[in-house]
Amino acid sequence: MKLLLSLAIAVGIIAFSSTDTHAETPLQPAPGSCDYLNNEMGMSDYQVYIMYKSYMWGLPFDMGYSMAAIAFAESSAGLYLDNPNDPSAGVHHILVWHVMDDLGIERTNENIEITMEMLASNFSLSAHYAIEVLSYWYNEHNGNWYNTWRSYNRGYYNRNESARTASIRYANKINYLVKTIQRNCNW
Repeated sequence: MKLLLSLAIAVGIIAFSSTDTHAETPLQPAPGSCDYLNNEMGMSDYQVYIMYKSYMWGLPFDMGYSMAAIAFAESSAGLYLDNPNDPSAGVHHILVWHVMDDLGIERTNENIEITMEMLASNFSLSAHYAIEVLSYWYNEHNGNWYNTWRSYNRGYYNRNESARTASIRYANKINYLVKTIQRNCNW
């Protein structure tokens, strides 16, 4: 019951639409569609739409290109919405622990599953937390986007060599995607 109440409060506070699910997302090109993503990178119209939607969510925070790139890197722009190994979920693969801790939800298996489903089925919830996490790391790294992207993926990435290596690989991928979108899409 506490989980449902916490999620209901969160939904009310940050104005998430109960109809904002991927199943109901229109399969149409984004107003600023990008032929390059469709033709050269082989993305579907749905994937381009999800990337554009992520871009638009991040734009007011100067995070548009990062949000679009993260949507692709984390979920292949909406195709793979959960990873029970982390556990993370949503278009932007938000760590379930972050949401649960933020909302004061007890970490039980049932609550983990419910929270993952909420993130996977609600784009707005995923985008809200992605912006929150990016903002945190951006401030933590004094405006350094490369290190922000590293931490988005691995947190405090200097804890071991494996985390350092993975965070560098991830940041390079995001950097490439950001530059690709900036060069080839009219967003």
